[in-house]
Amino acid sequence: MFAVAPIAVIALAAGAAFAANAAYASRALPGMTVGGVDIGSLEASSIRERLAAQLAAPWASSSVVLVDGSKTWRTTNDDLGIAPPFP
Repeated sequence: MFAVAPIAVIALAAGAAFAANAAYASRALPGMTVGGVDIGSLEASSIRERLAAQLAAPWASSSVVLVDGSKTWRTTNDDLGIAPPFP
């Protein structure tokens, strides 16, 4: 009886690990964030959409100001073609 208990515990742990791997094969693990944006448990397409909306869009509209003496130029990251590397 005492020999069966450790084997059963190991088998249950292996089964739980296999089930977790299968459940999150195409999803981000719970609690994951990218740049402060929660992507936990999302599938790849949803991750891209969320990152585009919460990181890339604000980044594109961010101002860039260049100053040279008394001359000042204002533009945006989008106008300059600067974007975060999202696939």
